[in-house]
Amino acid sequence: MAIRPPAVSWMDEVTSTDVPDNKTLNLAVWGEAKTGKTRFIGTAPKPLIIAAEDGTLTLRDKSIPMIPLDESGQIYEKVRKILLSANERKEDFGWANIETIAIDSVSRLNALLIKELKKQTGHSPLQIADWGVLYSRIEDLVSLLHTAPFDSITTSGEGVKPDPKDKDEQIITVNLQGGYRDDYFYPYDFILYAEERIRGSTRSYIMHTQTYRGRKAAFRKPESAPDAPKEITNCTFGMIKEMVDSYRVIETQEKK
Repeated sequence: MAIRPPAVSWMDEVTSTDVPDNKTLNLAVWGEAKTGKTRFIGTAPKPLIIAAEDGTLTLRDKSIPMIPLDESGQIYEKVRKILLSANERKEDFGWANIETIAIDSVSRLNALLIKELKKQTGHSPLQIADWGVLYSRIEDLVSLLHTAPFDSITTSGEGVKPDPKDKDEQIITVNLQGGYRDDYFYPYDFILYAEERIRGSTRSYIMHTQTYRGRKAAFRKPESAPDAPKEITNCTFGMIKEMVDSYRVIETQEKK
């Protein structure tokens, strides 16, 4: 269920006929380590990074605001407070200078929340009810991220788990613990698969706009997007936003 901050007055509901629906872009990028996921964040307009892992080395040449997470604090409450502030656009935080919010990465955030939950419950391993709490917390944070009036990027690592249809087979998928539905738990405009490609002395970063080589992730896209996956070399946020915006124009025309 979408989470929306309560309106202060009916005037907060006033919009304009020339403002398109779903004008923000919510992206998920997943893949192995060092495949350009954090680099991709650096191409987004005015990003703020909620950094659950230290993968920002590739962005050291850019001045990007970052909020680091570690095991010393209340992780869930800290991230929730940040995202609630983003939804309310509190001026004291300086949201006027932010256009994109990124969680890098949700895999590491998931692991931090598991450790935090073990400390809170004293359960090791976690019990069935604890996994339900974990799922609710992750879903709450991602829902808050997507309802904030900003573009968003969520990165995730790559994991391996048994194929539910054939226990002798393994499938490569998003690295999350807790039995999440369809590996991702919230509708994104695009889920991109990241790959590093080295040919001789040339190193490039590839984004695939659909699942890739049998790797599974819940792929959601505008209805008018082409079925054939696209492979984009050294992809930027602007390239994907332009692509999605073109699909949205087509959808709007089709609805008319």
